Amino acid sequence: MLSIAAGKKLAAIETALPLARVIRVMPNVGCLVSEAMSVLTLGARATASDRHIARKLFSSVGKVIELPEDQFDAVTALSGSGPAFFSFLLDGMVEAAVEVGMDRESAVLLAKQTMLGTAKAADREGNGPQEAD
Repeated sequence: MLSIAAGKKLAAIETALPLARVIRVMPNVGCLVSEAMSVLTLGARATASDRHIARKLFSSVGKVIELPEDQFDAVTALSGSGPAFFSFLLDGMVEAAVEVGMDRESAVLLAKQTMLGTAKAADREGNGPQEAD
């Protein structure tokens, strides 16, 4: 059983499905463009084979890491809610450019490409966010 139910802990799922081998996964909206960040954690009965299948499935739409379930609140805040924060920032950048006279279409293009280029620069091997600027 692969669960992507936000906020539903392994223990609750395993109690409801006592014979199931459960893996809890937190993917994000990047799945829509094959750039997801998915985090998984294995339940008590999940096997190495289950892990392999889950990693392969979610790797088809982006990157996958495994973390302990006690870090899933941070995962939800960072990669689950993160896209909304980036969208909010993107919108603010566009609105600021429009307020000083730029047309919206150009502002959207500049802001999106700036965000994309910065993310790709930060993703270079060995680079952290500080080296991307």
